[in-house]
Amino acid sequence: MSNNETLNMDSVVRKRRNGCCVNYCEELNRKVFQKKPISIDLGQLLRTQLNRCLRTVDLVGYGIASMIGGTIFVLTGTIARYKSGPATFLSYILAGMIATLNAVTYAELSCRFPKAGSTYTYVYVLLGELPGFLAGWSILLEYILSMATVARGWSSSLNALTGEAISKWTERTVGR
Repeated sequence: MSNNETLNMDSVVRKRRNGCCVNYCEELNRKVFQKKPISIDLGQLLRTQLNRCLRTVDLVGYGIASMIGGTIFVLTGTIARYKSGPATFLSYILAGMIATLNAVTYAELSCRFPKAGSTYTYVYVLLGELPGFLAGWSILLEYILSMATVARGWSSSLNALTGEAISKWTERTVGR
């Protein structure tokens, strides 16, 4: 009996002993958390169909615009008045420190895995397929919710600048 046949016999015995439910759970766990292999070939890793045309200044500007967003201009007064009061400055300092740590983390990961895909790619390579899927969708939902928040803030500001003419017109036209 060869070594290979012994391994096959052991796996058959183990499958019979564990039962089909345990085998199904093990297989599901293996498939859900399968990881994308990290390519050793740097040439293949850096090869992409995307045109790399952004300079450092472009990327820094994009990063700052993404982190600051429109909320800082729209909701600062509301936050200062109703939420944190005089501690608004400290809130922005704390948020800036957290954003800096986030930026450093993304910079490190993008140097380690220079592939398109951002959070999805990093989590897929490091933790597996299901966590990567969840991370990708959570980032997408974060972007959608942040756009909705900024739109709500801008509409409130525009309504206040027009003396609440927009909300009065909407109430008259559409109804409450």
